[in-house]
Amino acid sequence: MSAPERSEPDQSADRGVATSVAASSDEVLLEWSVHLFRHDPLRVWGVALAALIAAAAGILFFKSIIFAAGGIILIVSSSAEYLLPIRHRITESKAECRYGFTRFEMALKDVRRIIPTNEGIKVSPLMIPSRLDAFRGVLLRFAPDGQPGDKASVMSVIEDRVTLTSLEPAVTAKQVSSGA
Repeated sequence: MSAPERSEPDQSADRGVATSVAASSDEVLLEWSVHLFRHDPLRVWGVALAALIAAAAGILFFKSIIFAAGGIILIVSSSAEYLLPIRHRITESKAECRYGFTRFEMALKDVRRIIPTNEGIKVSPLMIPSRLDAFRGVLLRFAPDGQPGDKASVMSVIEDRVTLTSLEPAVTAKQVSSGA
């Protein structure tokens, strides 16, 4: 190694770190959490019963404690949306929903339609209703009134950040926030 090589630090690595830090510095506009277990605690008995049946099936059919544990893990992980808190975040550029190992994220520039539901709103990349609605978009559940993430605050942020370019005039962000 020559002397100049040792005295000069590797600037390409520094640039890579700086760009990744800058890319992750998206300003958080609204962040809240909803826990479905707290709204309906009696459902946990159904989850527990299903886990016990899965464990019993693993022991009876396969005579293996590993399959019993696997059944319990499958039931609990499929119920993670109910059992774990759901964390929602709306930033300058995206809407995000996370629980457990699951993460749903959508760029706000890709939102074409807002679908009101009983629990909240779903921001969808699909311009017209279709069967794919169940598999596309991010469901933003509302927090109780008066808390961060309630209907008014979520709709205010969505109205400010999302420009709908829908062909159908059925639902706009202002109609969803007013309850129409």
